[in-house]
Amino acid sequence: MLPTLPTWAWTMNLGAQPGSHQDTYRFNPWRAPGSAPVTDACGTAGGTSPSQRGPGDAIYADTPFATMGDRGSKVLAPAPSGVIWSAGQKVEVWWGIRFNHGGGYQYRLCPAHAPLTEECFQKLPLEFVRDQQQLQWNNGTTLSINGTFVDTGTLPTGSTWARNPIPRIDFDSTSSGQPSGWTGCKMEGGVPVGPGCRQFDPPCSWDLSLIHI
Repeated sequence: MLPTLPTWAWTMNLGAQPGSHQDTYRFNPWRAPGSAPVTDACGTAGGTSPSQRGPGDAIYADTPFATMGDRGSKVLAPAPSGVIWSAGQKVEVWWGIRFNHGGGYQYRLCPAHAPLTEECFQKLPLEFVRDQQQLQWNNGTTLSINGTFVDTGTLPTGSTWARNPIPRIDFDSTSSGQPSGWTGCKMEGGVPVGPGCRQFDPPCSWDLSLIHI
């Protein structure tokens, strides 16, 4: 899949020439929102099958609900919340980051009586309330921010995706797909230093001081 995302919505290597050898993220999912292959519309336990298990710290622990490779649409039991949404209603939803690799997101619905497939969810993407995006801290404090929304080059065609508003912070100039010869980020006393460490300006003005420029 060729990249379709406008450059102003990129989250990694923002200074690279689009399509060049330095554009190292051009084939990542966010560069063509909605086009990446999906194993299961409700997720795959561990992100892959046991045969594809790789090294590293992100190790999946089997639970009574799922083992690695299980597909969510098959093993997760319905869990009705009792909440009722009406068509056209504005609702509040949340998501969180544990490891920040950039990218973006979209919310979709699929009728409860229908098979939970990617095709079903693609039929009903939800629109964002674009002037009501917020960050929330663990203590419940919130901050209203200006979101970045994309509705060109997306699938379903014309649907809206939102960019992850939190910039990735790199720790050096080579560890996260930066192009060869990239400089501008290094570790000093355990702190990432340099403008190249921050992929884009954070939504919180006080965070600008955390990465020395």
